[in-house]
Amino acid sequence: MIVNILLCDTFPGLFPPSIPSYVSMFDKVFKSVAANIEIRVFNAYQGELPDTLHSDEIYLIGGCRLSAYDDVAWIKQMINWIRQAYEVKLKLIGICFGHQIIAQALGGKVSRSPKGWGIGIPNMYPNMRDT
Repeated sequence: MIVNILLCDTFPGLFPPSIPSYVSMFDKVFKSVAANIEIRVFNAYQGELPDTLHSDEIYLIGGCRLSAYDDVAWIKQMINWIRQAYEVKLKLIGICFGHQIIAQALGGKVSRSPKGWGIGIPNMYPNMRDT
């Protein structure tokens, strides 16, 4: 099985030492289920998205410090890509920003949380909240 991670942010300096990178967190989770899973990373925040869409693969859109409705070129590009992926019935997984941008792309309403931006469990990792 192939899992394509569409990386929307790297969150430098926000993870504890036990998590070397955002991608490593997903790699560890998927490989705990099946060691033979192949992970491919696309730097969506730099405009890199899969050119070829494969219905037998999974596409995971991760978190981001930006919002799905921000007026940023790569976000607009991602929204168009999601619409194409939806049309051909790809397997999409959205994590945090990922599920928001999927909703935004498909006609849902996305708005800012009154609690502000956060990642993980704020009480365990208070330095991960944007205050």
